Amino acid sequence: MGLRDAVTILSFASSLAYGQTEQFNRFTDELPQVLESDATTVMTMGVTHDFAAKLCARLGNATGKEAENEVAAWRKRNDPFFRAATSVLTELGNRYLPNGGEDAKQGYLQMIVRAAAKEANQRVMRQLNGASLDNRVVPPERACAGLAHLLRDGVADFERTPDVTRALVPYMQRKGIARPLQDAAAASNRGDFKTDLEILTSLAESGDVDALGNLGNMHAFGQGVPKDLAKAYALWSRAAEKHLGTAMFNIAVLYATGQGGLPKDPSQAAAWYKKAAEHRHDQAMITLSSIYATGQGFDKNRQLAVAWASLAATNTKSEQLKSAALNQLRQLASGMSKEEMAETQKIVYELAATIDANVALYRKNAP
Repeated sequence: MGLRDAVTILSFASSLAYGQTEQFNRFTDELPQVLESDATTVMTMGVTHDFAAKLCARLGNATGKEAENEVAAWRKRNDPFFRAATSVLTELGNRYLPNGGEDAKQGYLQMIVRAAAKEANQRVMRQLNGASLDNRVVPPERACAGLAHLLRDGVADFERTPDVTRALVPYMQRKGIARPLQDAAAASNRGDFKTDLEILTSLAESGDVDALGNLGNMHAFGQGVPKDLAKAYALWSRAAEKHLGTAMFNIAVLYATGQGGLPKDPSQAAAWYKKAAEHRHDQAMITLSSIYATGQGFDKNRQLAVAWASLAATNTKSEQLKSAALNQLRQLASGMSKEEMAETQKIVYELAATIDANVALYRKNAP
């Protein structure tokens, strides 16, 4: 029996055993069946990883300890999702067991989690005892090392598994339950840089691209940590590898100004502005237009200067930047022939396709 089947059967059994005092359509109500399934999946994954961590700890070596630590860090990063899942199942307990008292409602929550986690725990036990689902031999130490690697890379974080939380995330938004990056932003807005730093550091350690970029910003501006542009550069470099345009732009600025331990290098600055522009960074686009117009960093190229000014105007959400881009576009395009304009338009289409492809790569890394 699969996890979702277990949830459905348990829910049906609860309604028969206790009855309902009012009509409740689980498919159209505020708490649809898919939300119940999401919440149960989140709780089940928590129980399963906890179980695996205890088994790995029995190895009594560094690998087991590493797996145990990574599970603890994973739970901390995903705490908002566990809070949301608990809230969902508690509300369902209130719906299904309106007259059963608090003990009955808590029992309902625990019944779902235990039943859904049972099969998952059996799978973990089979793998850690030396057999995976496809019957290949996997030594327990290797299985524990694999678990630690999976969690450390962040691929099991609920922020990166929308198929598991497709209904839970909107619920969290309705209930005001913040997700990790939102928690960090809220802490920063109220000046609590200590909390902001703790959240971002944990997320960055798991490879979260936005957290890497934001943590770099904290080191660049000395928020909660001593100002250190070299550390900021290291973090932005990791974020740039994951296609974060703002990180690329920041690196361009470091090369343009010769900061963060980098030499002042117009060519390198231009190259990084180009990378950022190709990831839909509006300010990088207009800067790159000026670079092609003046030949400072790249050879002069009027058509590319016009193309990037055009793209800046159409991609920015800033009215001020849009106005500046349009003014630059008018000046640069003045006197161009119809043939040159047609060629430039073709360049714009090609660049737009590149931008879309790069943004898609970023989204694969972002929550």
